[in-house]
Amino acid sequence: MAPARRLAGSLNRLGRGIGYVAIAAIDVAAWDLHARASGLPLYAALGGTARTVPVYGSGGFRPDQDPDAAAERALAYVARGCKAVKLRLAGNRADVARMRAVADALPDGVDLMADANERCDLARAIWLAERCGEMGALWLEEPLPADALGGYAALAARSPVPIATGEHLQGVVELKPYFASRACAVLQPDLAMMGGIGECARAARIAEYHDVAVSPHFLPALFVHLACAAPNVRWLEDFPLLEPLFDSPLEMDENGAMTPGDAPGHGLAWAPGAREEFRVTG
Repeated sequence: MAPARRLAGSLNRLGRGIGYVAIAAIDVAAWDLHARASGLPLYAALGGTARTVPVYGSGGFRPDQDPDAAAERALAYVARGCKAVKLRLAGNRADVARMRAVADALPDGVDLMADANERCDLARAIWLAERCGEMGALWLEEPLPADALGGYAALAARSPVPIATGEHLQGVVELKPYFASRACAVLQPDLAMMGGIGECARAARIAEYHDVAVSPHFLPALFVHLACAAPNVRWLEDFPLLEPLFDSPLEMDENGAMTPGDAPGHGLAWAPGAREEFRVTG
């Protein structure tokens, strides 16, 4: 049994919870150590081959944002080469004007995505999916709470746009019913919630079997390695929340895409002073 699976098994009386976050830290460190010891970039240690992966713009959007401000932010991402942007939605009628402003501003060849961050019930989610369809959105993300499996299955069956979810689900064990019920078309694993890069890779393989695309949550400089080992990873997400913790992390190129480097390991290092600033004591 793999060490990560043994660690996960040790939580059978406690539940996954914060334990999976701790396992994620151990798992990423172990994969980085393995890749470095092998003299391989992480993507090669995962069995992959280098490729260039598109990045969509997600940072700087808010669910209460003025339509003109949202359009301006979207065009800033277009100027950086991004071929898609993702708005934040509130799940109300104000979303329509915001989506319309951005859809009208985007040039041909740039997709619109939408994220409701679990703000809807099923009735509102159906309404919002219809509005996203009218705007030609590529997907609608997390319109319902993460554990609303029945709601997601019902929504996916009638939505005019693909449904994306997964960032709040922990491990393949919580993903399996979403695959079985065809409740999502785009899986969005979060590194910490999933328990590390190894479990994310396992989730991507199972998603591929079910013809589900993968677009990981956050950390594109790390997930670009997974994308090289998992062909169904279609997009990476630029949401620069954690990047200040790292020293010169990989950035997207002028075409709004990322290609991993060939240095051994995952290529991320703490920024000067970051460990001291965020160290937990007591």
